[in-house]
Amino acid sequence: MKALATACVAPAFLSVDASAPGPSSAAFIVTAHRKPWTRRRTSRRSIGKHSASAAAGAATASATPALPPLESTVVVEEILPDGRPPLLSLSVEELASSVGGTGRARRIWEALRKGQLPIDIDDSTEKPLSHRALTRLLEATQLLPYEVINETVSACGTVKLLVRLRDGHGVETVIIPSEKGHSTLCVSSQIGCARACRFCKTGQMGLMRNLGADEILAQVFFAHRWVRESDGRTPPIRNAVFMGMGEPLNNPRAVRRAIQTMTDPFAFGLGRSHITVSTVGPSPASIRLLEDIPVHIAWSVHAARDNVRRLLVPTTVHPMTDLRDAFADMLIARSNKHQGPGRFPKRYLNIMVECTLLDGLNDSREDAEALVELVRGLPGEPKVNLLPYNDIGVPGYRRSPEAKVAAYLECVREGGVMCSVRRARGDEDMAACGQLATTAGLG
Repeated sequence: MKALATACVAPAFLSVDASAPGPSSAAFIVTAHRKPWTRRRTSRRSIGKHSASAAAGAATASATPALPPLESTVVVEEILPDGRPPLLSLSVEELASSVGGTGRARRIWEALRKGQLPIDIDDSTEKPLSHRALTRLLEATQLLPYEVINETVSACGTVKLLVRLRDGHGVETVIIPSEKGHSTLCVSSQIGCARACRFCKTGQMGLMRNLGADEILAQVFFAHRWVRESDGRTPPIRNAVFMGMGEPLNNPRAVRRAIQTMTDPFAFGLGRSHITVSTVGPSPASIRLLEDIPVHIAWSVHAARDNVRRLLVPTTVHPMTDLRDAFADMLIARSNKHQGPGRFPKRYLNIMVECTLLDGLNDSREDAEALVELVRGLPGEPKVNLLPYNDIGVPGYRRSPEAKVAAYLECVREGGVMCSVRRARGDEDMAACGQLATTAGLG
Protein backbone atom coordinates (compact mmCIF):
# COMPACT_ATOMS: atom_id res chain seq x y z
CA MET A 1 0.00 0.00 0.00
CA LYS A 2 2.94 2.33 0.54
CA ALA A 3 3.87 1.97 -3.13
CA LEU A 4 0.35 2.93 -4.10
CA ALA A 5 0.48 6.11 -2.07
CA THR A 6 3.77 7.03 -3.72
CA ALA A 7 2.53 6.23 -7.20
CA CYS A 8 -0.55 8.38 -7.06
CA VAL A 9 -0.85 11.07 -4.41
CA ALA A 10 -4.56 10.74 -3.77
CA PRO A 11 -6.84 13.30 -2.14
CA ALA A 12 -8.60 12.37 1.06
CA PHE A 13 -11.79 11.31 -0.67
CA LEU A 14 -10.00 8.58 -2.64
CA SER A 15 -10.19 5.00 -1.43
CA VAL A 16 -8.65 1.76 -2.66
CA ASP A 17 -10.80 -1.24 -3.48
CA ALA A 18 -8.75 -4.41 -3.92
CA SER A 19 -11.77 -6.54 -4.80
CA ALA A 20 -13.29 -4.50 -7.61
CA PRO A 21 -12.99 -5.98 -11.11
CA GLY A 22 -10.59 -4.38 -13.55
CA PRO A 23 -9.97 -4.59 -17.27
CA SER A 24 -6.79 -6.64 -16.86
CA SER A 25 -4.23 -7.58 -14.21
CA ALA A 26 -4.70 -4.51 -12.06
CA ALA A 27 -3.65 -4.77 -8.44
CA PHE A 28 -5.96 -2.07 -7.14
CA ILE A 29 -8.66 0.29 -8.31
CA VAL A 30 -8.75 3.88 -7.14
CA THR A 31 -12.31 5.04 -6.57
CA ALA A 32 -13.42 8.62 -6.01
CA HIS A 33 -16.60 8.69 -3.96
CA ARG A 34 -19.09 11.41 -4.71
CA LYS A 35 -22.59 12.19 -3.61
CA PRO A 36 -24.92 9.87 -5.55
CA TRP A 37 -26.53 11.51 -8.55
CA THR A 38 -30.27 11.90 -8.05
CA ARG A 39 -32.26 11.40 -11.22
CA ARG A 40 -35.60 13.19 -11.61
CA ARG A 41 -38.31 10.91 -12.91
CA THR A 42 -39.92 12.20 -16.06
CA SER A 43 -42.94 11.28 -18.10
CA ARG A 44 -42.87 10.61 -21.84
CA ARG A 45 -43.78 13.68 -23.86
CA SER A 46 -42.61 15.60 -26.88
CA ILE A 47 -39.42 17.60 -26.75
CA GLY A 48 -41.20 20.38 -28.59
CA LYS A 49 -43.30 21.13 -25.50
CA HIS A 50 -40.14 22.21 -23.72
CA SER A 51 -38.86 24.56 -26.41
CA ALA A 52 -39.70 27.76 -24.55
CA SER A 53 -38.19 26.55 -21.29
CA ALA A 54 -35.19 25.18 -23.13
CA ALA A 55 -34.58 28.53 -24.82
CA ALA A 56 -34.71 30.28 -21.46
CA GLY A 57 -32.25 27.79 -20.03
CA ALA A 58 -29.96 28.19 -23.02
CA ALA A 59 -29.84 31.94 -22.48
CA THR A 60 -28.30 31.42 -19.05
CA ALA A 61 -26.08 28.49 -19.95
CA SER A 62 -22.81 29.40 -21.63
CA ALA A 63 -21.07 26.05 -21.34
CA THR A 64 -21.87 22.37 -21.19
CA PRO A 65 -21.64 21.13 -17.59
CA ALA A 66 -19.03 18.73 -16.31
CA LEU A 67 -19.93 15.08 -16.52
CA PRO A 68 -21.82 14.02 -13.38
CA PRO A 69 -20.97 10.81 -11.52
CA LEU A 70 -21.98 7.40 -12.80
CA GLU A 71 -23.80 5.95 -9.81
CA SER A 72 -21.57 7.02 -6.86
CA THR A 73 -18.13 6.78 -8.45
CA VAL A 74 -16.38 8.57 -11.26
CA VAL A 75 -12.75 7.48 -11.13
CA VAL A 76 -11.98 3.86 -11.88
CA GLU A 77 -8.41 3.36 -13.05
CA GLU A 78 -6.02 0.50 -12.71
CA ILE A 79 -2.69 0.58 -10.91
CA LEU A 80 -0.01 -1.40 -12.72
CA PRO A 81 1.84 -4.22 -10.91
CA ASP A 82 4.80 -1.97 -10.02
CA GLY A 83 2.46 0.49 -8.32
CA ARG A 84 2.60 3.26 -10.93
CA PRO A 85 -0.54 4.23 -12.88
CA PRO A 86 -0.31 4.82 -16.64
CA LEU A 87 0.23 8.49 -17.43
CA LEU A 88 -2.85 8.57 -19.66
CA SER A 89 -5.03 7.39 -16.78
CA LEU A 90 -4.46 10.64 -14.86
CA SER A 91 -6.48 13.80 -15.35
CA VAL A 92 -4.78 17.18 -15.23
CA GLU A 93 -5.81 17.56 -11.58
CA GLU A 94 -4.60 14.09 -10.60
CA LEU A 95 -1.33 14.55 -12.46
CA ALA A 96 -0.75 17.91 -10.77
CA SER A 97 -0.61 16.22 -7.37
CA SER A 98 2.11 13.89 -8.66
CA VAL A 99 4.37 16.36 -10.51
CA GLY A 100 4.10 19.35 -8.21
CA GLY A 101 1.61 21.76 -9.69
CA THR A 102 -1.14 22.40 -12.20
CA GLY A 103 1.18 24.32 -14.53
CA ARG A 104 3.49 21.33 -14.94
CA ALA A 105 0.56 18.99 -15.41
CA ARG A 106 -0.91 21.18 -18.14
CA ARG A 107 2.43 21.32 -19.98
CA ILE A 108 2.66 17.54 -19.85
CA TRP A 109 -0.84 17.21 -21.28
CA GLU A 110 -0.06 19.84 -23.90
CA ALA A 111 2.73 17.58 -25.12
CA LEU A 112 0.44 14.52 -25.11
CA ARG A 113 -2.18 16.48 -27.07
CA LYS A 114 0.45 17.06 -29.76
CA GLY A 115 1.37 13.37 -29.89
CA GLN A 116 4.55 13.86 -27.89
CA LEU A 117 5.82 12.34 -24.68
CA PRO A 118 6.99 14.92 -22.12
CA ILE A 119 10.55 13.60 -22.29
CA ASP A 120 10.60 14.29 -26.05
CA ILE A 121 9.77 18.01 -25.93
CA ASP A 122 12.10 19.89 -28.28
CA ASP A 123 13.84 22.48 -26.11
CA SER A 124 14.78 24.49 -29.22
CA THR A 125 11.15 25.44 -29.84
CA GLU A 126 9.39 24.76 -26.53
CA LYS A 127 10.31 25.17 -22.90
CA PRO A 128 11.11 21.68 -21.59
CA LEU A 129 10.13 20.37 -18.19
CA SER A 130 12.72 20.71 -15.47
CA HIS A 131 14.83 17.71 -14.54
CA ARG A 132 13.04 17.60 -11.18
CA ALA A 133 9.59 17.59 -12.82
CA LEU A 134 10.59 14.82 -15.23
CA THR A 135 12.02 12.78 -12.38
CA ARG A 136 8.80 13.11 -10.40
CA LEU A 137 6.79 12.17 -13.49
CA LEU A 138 8.84 9.04 -14.15
CA GLU A 139 8.65 8.03 -10.50
CA ALA A 140 4.89 8.54 -10.33
CA THR A 141 3.69 7.08 -13.66
CA GLN A 142 4.39 4.67 -16.48
CA LEU A 143 4.70 6.87 -19.53
CA LEU A 144 3.46 4.64 -22.33
CA PRO A 145 3.03 0.91 -21.59
CA TYR A 146 1.64 0.27 -25.09
CA GLU A 147 3.01 0.54 -28.63
CA VAL A 148 1.89 0.71 -32.25
CA ILE A 149 3.12 -2.44 -33.96
CA ASN A 150 1.46 -2.09 -37.36
CA GLU A 151 0.22 0.74 -39.57
CA THR A 152 -1.94 0.31 -42.67
CA VAL A 153 -2.63 3.20 -45.04
CA SER A 154 -5.41 2.83 -47.62
CA ALA A 155 -5.47 4.53 -51.01
CA CYS A 156 -8.12 6.95 -49.70
CA GLY A 157 -5.82 8.02 -46.86
CA THR A 158 -7.56 6.03 -44.12
CA VAL A 159 -5.03 4.85 -41.52
CA LYS A 160 -5.42 1.76 -39.32
CA LEU A 161 -3.17 1.46 -36.27
CA LEU A 162 -2.69 -1.82 -34.41
CA VAL A 163 -1.82 -1.08 -30.78
CA ARG A 164 -0.24 -3.72 -28.57
CA LEU A 165 -1.29 -3.36 -24.95
CA ARG A 166 0.74 -4.24 -21.87
CA ASP A 167 -0.75 -7.75 -21.56
CA GLY A 168 0.03 -8.60 -25.19
CA HIS A 169 -3.52 -8.13 -26.49
CA GLY A 170 -4.04 -5.84 -29.44
CA VAL A 171 -6.65 -3.26 -30.37
CA GLU A 172 -7.25 -1.43 -33.64
CA THR A 173 -8.11 2.22 -34.15
CA VAL A 174 -8.74 4.01 -37.45
CA ILE A 175 -8.02 7.58 -38.59
CA ILE A 176 -10.42 8.70 -41.33
CA PRO A 177 -9.34 11.90 -43.12
CA SER A 178 -11.90 14.29 -44.54
CA GLU A 179 -11.73 16.59 -47.54
CA LYS A 180 -12.78 19.36 -45.13
CA GLY A 181 -9.30 19.48 -43.62
CA HIS A 182 -9.77 17.38 -40.49
CA SER A 183 -9.86 13.72 -39.48
CA THR A 184 -12.23 11.51 -37.50
CA LEU A 185 -10.81 8.90 -35.13
CA CYS A 186 -12.71 5.62 -34.82
CA VAL A 187 -12.09 4.46 -31.25
CA SER A 188 -12.37 0.96 -29.76
CA SER A 189 -13.74 0.34 -26.26
CA GLN A 190 -13.20 -3.42 -25.88
CA ILE A 191 -11.01 -6.22 -27.17
CA GLY A 192 -13.59 -8.20 -29.07
CA CYS A 193 -17.31 -7.85 -28.44
CA ALA A 194 -20.05 -9.91 -26.80
CA ARG A 195 -22.86 -8.63 -29.05
CA ALA A 196 -21.91 -11.15 -31.80
CA CYS A 197 -23.28 -9.22 -34.80
CA ARG A 198 -23.16 -11.66 -37.74
CA PHE A 199 -21.77 -9.10 -40.18
CA CYS A 200 -19.00 -7.81 -37.88
CA LYS A 201 -15.47 -9.20 -37.60
CA THR A 202 -15.13 -7.94 -34.03
CA GLY A 203 -18.32 -9.80 -33.09
CA GLN A 204 -16.79 -13.03 -34.40
CA MET A 205 -13.95 -12.66 -31.86
CA GLY A 206 -16.19 -12.83 -28.82
CA LEU A 207 -15.33 -10.65 -25.84
CA MET A 208 -11.77 -10.95 -24.52
CA ARG A 209 -11.82 -8.06 -22.08
CA ASN A 210 -12.77 -4.44 -21.56
CA LEU A 211 -10.29 -1.67 -22.25
CA GLY A 212 -9.23 0.63 -19.46
CA ALA A 213 -9.80 4.33 -19.98
CA ASP A 214 -6.05 4.79 -20.46
CA GLU A 215 -6.08 2.17 -23.24
CA ILE A 216 -8.89 4.04 -24.98
CA LEU A 217 -6.94 7.27 -24.60
CA ALA A 218 -3.79 5.60 -25.92
CA GLN A 219 -5.58 5.31 -29.27
CA VAL A 220 -6.16 9.07 -29.21
CA PHE A 221 -2.52 9.73 -28.35
CA PHE A 222 -1.17 7.49 -31.11
CA ALA A 223 -3.55 9.11 -33.61
CA HIS A 224 -2.21 12.56 -32.68
CA ARG A 225 1.33 11.22 -32.99
CA TRP A 226 0.56 9.85 -36.46
CA VAL A 227 -0.84 13.22 -37.53
CA ARG A 228 2.23 14.99 -36.10
CA GLU A 229 4.63 12.73 -37.99
CA SER A 230 2.67 12.67 -41.25
CA ASP A 231 3.98 16.08 -42.34
CA GLY A 232 0.51 17.30 -43.25
CA ARG A 233 -0.59 14.21 -45.17
CA THR A 234 -3.17 13.36 -42.49
CA PRO A 235 -5.33 16.27 -41.27
CA PRO A 236 -5.63 16.97 -37.52
CA ILE A 237 -8.02 14.95 -35.38
CA ARG A 238 -11.24 16.88 -34.84
CA ASN A 239 -13.87 14.18 -34.26
CA ALA A 240 -13.94 10.90 -32.37
CA VAL A 241 -16.52 8.14 -32.77
CA PHE A 242 -16.85 5.09 -30.52
CA MET A 243 -17.52 2.83 -33.50
CA GLY A 244 -14.44 0.61 -33.36
CA MET A 245 -14.07 -2.71 -31.57
CA GLY A 246 -16.50 -3.39 -28.74
CA GLU A 247 -19.83 -2.21 -27.33
CA PRO A 248 -19.33 1.05 -25.38
CA LEU A 249 -22.33 0.46 -23.10
CA ASN A 250 -20.80 -2.84 -21.95
CA ASN A 251 -17.82 -0.82 -20.68
CA PRO A 252 -19.50 2.39 -19.49
CA ARG A 253 -17.13 3.45 -16.71
CA ALA A 254 -14.01 3.40 -18.87
CA VAL A 255 -15.84 5.05 -21.77
CA ARG A 256 -17.15 7.82 -19.53
CA ARG A 257 -13.73 8.37 -17.98
CA ALA A 258 -12.10 8.48 -21.42
CA ILE A 259 -14.67 11.01 -22.67
CA GLN A 260 -13.94 13.23 -19.66
CA THR A 261 -10.26 13.35 -20.61
CA MET A 262 -10.90 13.60 -24.35
CA THR A 263 -13.07 16.69 -23.79
CA ASP A 264 -10.99 18.32 -21.05
CA PRO A 265 -9.67 21.55 -22.65
CA PHE A 266 -6.36 21.05 -20.83
CA ALA A 267 -6.09 17.38 -21.87
CA PHE A 268 -6.99 16.25 -25.42
CA GLY A 269 -9.38 19.17 -25.84
CA LEU A 270 -11.92 17.70 -28.27
CA GLY A 271 -15.31 19.40 -28.36
CA ARG A 272 -18.15 17.38 -26.87
CA SER A 273 -20.20 18.06 -29.97
CA HIS A 274 -17.46 16.29 -31.97
CA ILE A 275 -17.76 12.96 -30.13
CA THR A 276 -20.28 10.22 -30.92
CA VAL A 277 -20.98 7.04 -28.96
CA SER A 278 -22.48 4.28 -31.12
CA THR A 279 -24.32 1.39 -29.47
CA VAL A 280 -26.55 -1.52 -30.43
CA GLY A 281 -28.53 -0.80 -27.26
CA PRO A 282 -27.90 -3.98 -25.24
CA SER A 283 -30.75 -3.27 -22.80
CA PRO A 284 -33.07 -0.45 -21.71
CA ALA A 285 -31.08 -0.07 -18.48
CA SER A 286 -27.77 0.36 -20.30
CA ILE A 287 -29.33 2.84 -22.74
CA ARG A 288 -30.41 5.08 -19.88
CA LEU A 289 -26.76 5.42 -18.80
CA LEU A 290 -26.37 7.78 -21.77
CA GLU A 291 -28.63 10.36 -20.15
CA ASP A 292 -25.77 12.23 -18.48
CA ILE A 293 -23.05 11.82 -21.11
CA PRO A 294 -23.13 15.03 -23.20
CA VAL A 295 -22.04 13.66 -26.57
CA HIS A 296 -23.89 12.60 -29.71
CA ILE A 297 -25.52 9.17 -29.71
CA ALA A 298 -25.87 6.70 -32.59
CA TRP A 299 -28.12 3.64 -32.36
CA SER A 300 -27.00 0.68 -34.46
CA VAL A 301 -30.44 -0.71 -35.34
CA HIS A 302 -29.62 -2.73 -38.49
CA ALA A 303 -33.17 -4.11 -38.57
CA ALA A 304 -36.43 -2.79 -37.12
CA ARG A 305 -38.31 -6.09 -37.33
CA ASP A 306 -37.60 -8.26 -34.29
CA ASN A 307 -37.04 -11.52 -36.18
CA VAL A 308 -34.55 -9.92 -38.59
CA ARG A 309 -32.79 -8.07 -35.75
CA ARG A 310 -32.28 -11.35 -33.85
CA LEU A 311 -30.87 -12.93 -37.01
CA LEU A 312 -28.31 -10.16 -37.50
CA VAL A 313 -27.64 -9.42 -33.82
CA PRO A 314 -28.32 -12.78 -32.11
CA THR A 315 -27.73 -11.42 -28.59
CA THR A 316 -30.81 -9.20 -28.95
CA VAL A 317 -33.12 -9.96 -26.02
CA HIS A 318 -35.53 -7.04 -25.87
CA PRO A 319 -38.14 -6.09 -28.50
CA MET A 320 -37.05 -3.22 -30.70
CA THR A 321 -39.92 -1.07 -29.46
CA ASP A 322 -38.68 -1.49 -25.87
CA LEU A 323 -35.19 -0.39 -26.88
CA ARG A 324 -36.67 2.49 -28.88
CA ASP A 325 -38.69 3.61 -25.87
CA ALA A 326 -35.57 3.51 -23.69
CA PHE A 327 -33.78 5.78 -26.15
CA ALA A 328 -36.83 8.06 -26.19
CA ASP A 329 -36.90 8.24 -22.39
CA MET A 330 -33.20 9.04 -22.35
CA LEU A 331 -33.58 11.83 -24.90
CA ILE A 332 -36.56 13.32 -23.07
CA ALA A 333 -34.63 13.21 -19.79
CA ARG A 334 -31.88 15.16 -21.54
CA SER A 335 -34.50 17.61 -22.75
CA ASN A 336 -35.82 18.17 -19.25
CA LYS A 337 -32.32 18.84 -17.99
CA HIS A 338 -31.92 21.37 -20.78
CA GLN A 339 -34.53 23.58 -19.12
CA GLY A 340 -32.17 24.80 -16.39
CA PRO A 341 -28.83 26.66 -16.46
CA GLY A 342 -25.81 24.69 -17.61
CA ARG A 343 -27.81 21.87 -19.13
CA PHE A 344 -27.56 19.99 -22.39
CA PRO A 345 -27.52 22.01 -25.62
CA LYS A 346 -30.28 21.11 -28.08
CA ARG A 347 -27.85 19.40 -30.43
CA TYR A 348 -27.58 16.49 -27.96
CA LEU A 349 -31.33 15.83 -28.00
CA ASN A 350 -31.39 14.06 -31.36
CA ILE A 351 -30.10 10.63 -32.31
CA MET A 352 -28.52 8.99 -35.34
CA VAL A 353 -30.05 5.64 -36.34
CA GLU A 354 -27.66 3.37 -38.24
CA CYS A 355 -28.55 0.45 -40.48
CA THR A 356 -26.10 -1.80 -42.34
CA LEU A 357 -27.85 -3.03 -45.48
CA LEU A 358 -27.35 -6.64 -46.55
CA ASP A 359 -28.66 -7.97 -49.85
CA GLY A 360 -31.87 -9.95 -49.38
CA LEU A 361 -31.75 -9.84 -45.57
CA ASN A 362 -32.84 -6.39 -44.41
CA ASP A 363 -33.06 -4.20 -47.51
CA SER A 364 -36.66 -4.70 -48.65
CA ARG A 365 -39.37 -2.04 -48.74
CA GLU A 366 -41.02 -3.82 -45.80
CA ASP A 367 -37.80 -3.40 -43.83
CA ALA A 368 -37.63 0.29 -44.72
CA GLU A 369 -41.24 0.89 -43.70
CA ALA A 370 -40.67 -0.92 -40.40
CA LEU A 371 -37.65 1.30 -39.73
CA VAL A 372 -39.69 4.43 -40.42
CA GLU A 373 -42.37 3.25 -37.99
CA LEU A 374 -39.74 2.54 -35.33
CA VAL A 375 -37.95 5.86 -35.76
CA ARG A 376 -41.18 7.86 -35.63
CA GLY A 377 -41.43 6.91 -31.96
CA LEU A 378 -38.26 8.85 -31.15
CA PRO A 379 -38.47 12.49 -30.03
CA GLY A 380 -36.50 15.30 -31.61
CA GLU A 381 -35.26 14.97 -35.17
CA PRO A 382 -33.71 11.52 -35.61
CA LYS A 383 -31.70 10.86 -38.74
CA VAL A 384 -31.13 7.50 -40.43
CA ASN A 385 -27.68 6.67 -41.77
CA LEU A 386 -27.48 3.73 -44.18
CA LEU A 387 -24.17 1.86 -44.07
CA PRO A 388 -22.67 -0.36 -46.76
CA TYR A 389 -21.82 -3.89 -45.65
CA ASN A 390 -18.06 -4.35 -45.64
CA ASP A 391 -17.13 -7.91 -46.55
CA ILE A 392 -15.71 -10.13 -43.79
CA GLY A 393 -16.13 -13.44 -45.60
CA VAL A 394 -19.46 -14.61 -44.16
CA PRO A 395 -21.17 -16.96 -46.67
CA GLY A 396 -24.39 -15.49 -48.03
CA TYR A 397 -23.72 -11.97 -46.77
CA ARG A 398 -23.36 -9.39 -49.55
CA ARG A 399 -23.54 -5.64 -49.80
CA SER A 400 -26.93 -4.44 -51.03
CA PRO A 401 -26.88 -3.32 -54.69
CA GLU A 402 -26.99 0.42 -55.27
CA ALA A 403 -30.51 0.19 -56.73
CA LYS A 404 -31.83 -1.41 -53.52
CA VAL A 405 -30.02 1.15 -51.37
CA ALA A 406 -31.55 3.96 -53.42
CA ALA A 407 -35.04 2.45 -53.09
CA TYR A 408 -34.60 2.00 -49.34
CA LEU A 409 -33.36 5.58 -49.01
CA GLU A 410 -36.35 6.93 -50.95
CA CYS A 411 -38.81 4.92 -48.85
CA VAL A 412 -37.40 6.27 -45.59
CA ARG A 413 -37.49 9.83 -46.91
CA GLU A 414 -41.06 9.36 -48.13
CA GLY A 415 -41.90 8.45 -44.55
CA GLY A 416 -40.77 11.88 -43.43
CA VAL A 417 -37.47 10.76 -41.85
CA MET A 418 -34.12 12.31 -42.74
CA CYS A 419 -31.85 9.72 -44.35
CA SER A 420 -28.38 9.56 -45.91
CA VAL A 421 -25.91 6.94 -47.14
CA ARG A 422 -22.40 6.64 -45.71
CA ARG A 423 -19.54 6.04 -48.11
CA ALA A 424 -17.23 3.12 -47.30
CA ARG A 425 -13.66 4.10 -46.35
CA GLY A 426 -10.72 1.73 -45.91
CA ASP A 427 -12.68 -1.43 -46.73
CA GLU A 428 -9.99 -2.69 -49.11
CA ASP A 429 -7.56 -2.89 -46.16
CA MET A 430 -10.00 -4.26 -43.54
CA ALA A 431 -10.13 -0.84 -41.89
CA ALA A 432 -13.82 -0.09 -42.45
CA CYS A 433 -16.85 -0.44 -40.18
CA GLY A 434 -17.30 -4.06 -39.07
CA GLN A 435 -13.86 -5.20 -40.24
CA LEU A 436 -11.72 -4.58 -37.14
CA ALA A 437 -10.34 -7.62 -35.31
CA THR A 438 -7.18 -8.76 -33.55
CA THR A 439 -5.71 -12.07 -32.42
CA ALA A 440 -5.71 -13.29 -28.82
CA GLY A 441 -2.13 -12.22 -28.12
CA LEU A 442 0.54 -10.27 -29.96
CA GLY A 443 3.54 -11.35 -27.92
